[in-house]
Amino acid sequence: AGLAGFEDVPVARLSAGQQRRVALARLWLTRAALWVLDEPFTAIDVNGVARLTRRMAAHTAQGGMVILT
Repeated sequence: AGLAGFEDVPVARLSAGQQRRVALARLWLTRAALWVLDEPFTAIDVNGVARLTRRMAAHTAQGGMVILT
């Protein structure tokens, strides 16, 4: 998730982009078939957008669903 070195930092002290990556990492650890993502590309960098796009593609390729707002 691109958060190496921040394991001991409280989430409240992370930047908006880092907080978004934490939320996405939590999602990726679930087995939820449906992902509902509210403005998922907000506050993440280009690499994060690419990573999220790949994850969504893999999720849907495996039969999952994604709803974006």
